[in-house]
Amino acid sequence: MSIWLVKAPGLREAIEGAMREQVAHGPAPSPPAPAAQPSVSRQSLLNDLALTRAELRETRKERDHLKARLRLQLGSKLDTTSHDDLVTRIEGLSERNHSLQRDLDAARLQSRQQQDEIAELQADLTAARAAMKKVIRQANAGGSSDPT
Repeated sequence: MSIWLVKAPGLREAIEGAMREQVAHGPAPSPPAPAAQPSVSRQSLLNDLALTRAELRETRKERDHLKARLRLQLGSKLDTTSHDDLVTRIEGLSERNHSLQRDLDAARLQSRQQQDEIAELQADLTAARAAMKKVIRQANAGGSSDPT
């Protein structure tokens, strides 16, 4: 409390009088408590509980439904991604297979050509050997008189 209020004329006497009265009679009674709220009936509480439980069941049902939808969407996305990756991989493998098949066909063709060339060269070699034998025989037959 401020000092000037206590020293104000007439106010100090009123404060001291109130203090004496409080000591003599005890503190002033407090104001009456507000009226208690009306009690809630047991049936009303049971109804509220039943409604809350029903709402909770609906909320859980909705949650489960949303979880299932989310799971399906994520699974579908993963499947689609996997599917796209697999398609890309299969296309790459198919292209590689065609490339290898072309290389194999080219190698087989080259092999056939080389086999044909080998057969032709062997025939030429056989003919050259036969001609060489003939020349050697002729040279030996005609040159037996010449000692050189």
